[in-house]
Amino acid sequence: MVHSVSLQKKIQKRLGDDYVVELAMRYGHPSIASALSRLNRYCEKILIVPLFPQFSLATNISVEREVSKQAKKLDITKKLLWQSAFFADDFYIDALVASVSPRLNQKKPDFVLFSYHGLPVRQLEKSGADCQGCDREGPCPKLSLANARCYRAQCYATTQAVISHLKLSDDRYMVSFQSRLGRIPWLQPYTDQLLPKLYQSGVRRLMVICPSFVVDCLETLEEIAIRASAQWKALGGESLELVPCLNDHPSWIEKFSAALKQQLSLVIE
Repeated sequence: MVHSVSLQKKIQKRLGDDYVVELAMRYGHPSIASALSRLNRYCEKILIVPLFPQFSLATNISVEREVSKQAKKLDITKKLLWQSAFFADDFYIDALVASVSPRLNQKKPDFVLFSYHGLPVRQLEKSGADCQGCDREGPCPKLSLANARCYRAQCYATTQAVISHLKLSDDRYMVSFQSRLGRIPWLQPYTDQLLPKLYQSGVRRLMVICPSFVVDCLETLEEIAIRASAQWKALGGESLELVPCLNDHPSWIEKFSAALKQQLSLVIE
């Protein structure tokens, strides 16, 4: 919440008084209903921006349904505009690179792990993604019309976009998935099960990036910075460096604000 509020305030400052920026949580407070109610008082158009870079039913569609439900109650459905998943958009990738590059150059890790929030495998099937030819264990094929809505493929697309700027060789990075619950199959490889394999391969200084989150949260601070770090230390690892999420990084504020302003200006004008 601290990082989210800071992001909201700095985007508001960057955009200026001609715009109103509200923060809402899908579950909890401030609620979507209260944010929409405030925006309706002042705004001709309302741009909804789900802060989930990669598309999934559990995040984007859940937000869409709740926003549509509350907007219908307020009779403002015609005001709504939507920001699509931005997993490979320049404003997001450029900000990620600006955030990661200095730490990569300073810490000089042996290996970089891109750890994304996991999903049950069945959610990929429900999303309508055609994943034929993908074993869901190795890298996903490049995005096409068939797998455009595949969350896992979008995670790999984000990684490739970042890697193309960082110029890491194929043997120095990998994609994994964290935060699984229960016994049903989730997206693999699992982050916690990959750590011992990385250690056995000779990695000692590990850097972890979590690009499915734009602000730090329990999944990054507790699951990676605390639990994964403890696991890595117990294995004998020298260091595990978690790159902070974008939070209110200056490059993120600048590029994200410009992208939002451009999208609104195309409609308003």
